[in-house]
Amino acid sequence: AATELLNKDKDDKSLNKMKKQLIGDLKDAIIDDKDARQVFFDKLIIMPEKRDPQEIIPDKCKKGVTAFILKEGCNYSIEIQFRVQREIVIGLKKVDSFKKSLFTKNDQAMMGSFAPSSKKTHKFTVKDLVAPSGYMM
Repeated sequence: AATELLNKDKDDKSLNKMKKQLIGDLKDAIIDDKDARQVFFDKLIIMPEKRDPQEIIPDKCKKGVTAFILKEGCNYSIEIQFRVQREIVIGLKKVDSFKKSLFTKNDQAMMGSFAPSSKKTHKFTVKDLVAPSGYMM
C-alpha cells in the first residue's frame, strides 16, 4: 500500500515531495525480513509518581506472569517506544486493562498513524493517569 501510494501521481512534483516527507524512504521500511509484524513494541516505561520508572521489554515478558503492579489510586504516566515496518500503520491504539477479582476496566487512547522506517523509533506518552481504586474500580 505504501509503495502504491508513492507511485500514484508520479507527475506531480509537489505531491511527490509531500508524500516523501510523510512516508519516507521505503528502502528503510524493513526492520526484519523474516518477521511479518508491522509494529515492533520495543519498550514500555511505567512512571509512577515519587517512584523510579519501570522499564518493561515485551520480548522478555512471559505469558501468564505479571510484568508490573501499580498501587490502587496511584498517579503515573506511561511511555511506549515502538518501530513500524513494511506498511503505513493507521489508527494505532493503546489499550489498558485493569483486573481486580471479577471486575475488569479497559481504557484506550488513539496513538495515531505511522510510516514504516527501520531507523525511527516512535514514542507515545500518556501523562497524568490514575490507577483505578475501590471495589468496583
